[in-house]
Amino acid sequence: MKLYNKTRCPAVLLQAVLLRAARSVGKVRTTGVVVKVTASRHACRGVAYEASSVCEWHLRKRRVGRRRGDDGEGRGIKTDGGYIHLSLPLHRQDALEASESFFRVAAHEWGHVRDYQHGGRRTMAFSCAGGGARRLRHDDRPEERRANRYVAEAVERIHAGRVLAPDDDILALALWLDEQQQRSVIER
Repeated sequence: MKLYNKTRCPAVLLQAVLLRAARSVGKVRTTGVVVKVTASRHACRGVAYEASSVCEWHLRKRRVGRRRGDDGEGRGIKTDGGYIHLSLPLHRQDALEASESFFRVAAHEWGHVRDYQHGGRRTMAFSCAGGGARRLRHDDRPEERRANRYVAEAVERIHAGRVLAPDDDILALALWLDEQQQRSVIER
């Protein structure tokens, strides 16, 4: 996994939670997948793209310069089936709830990457515009139902205790988020 951490959270914590989410989803290759994590003031969100490469300009913290070749702007980074962009909620939410939602969203997006790596649109049912030229609602699309099923199975495995040390990574992230929230309250 190529992690681009754009938060103040230690990369070790994020990487542990992301790897736990990937392992809980099932057979997914994590080595070449690009994951960008940014901070958010609101809820946790995520999106996964089926991509063979990602332009480095999209992964940098500050987008300075518009000319190609300026600081490697036009350089593409190879991926193994996908690119994930996640947002980590830092404020206005319970720390444990925020870390659990981050885990669930990460597992959901890893489910999409799993589909992309196992053939994607060529071998699985994905939604497309039908005769009425409209796609299905987001929650009714086949790829979303598969990803939601992967997350439900992952959470069930964790709660059943079939995964070693089920909550250590999630709790460590929750403790860090709680520390950051208390620090921001003190600074105000």
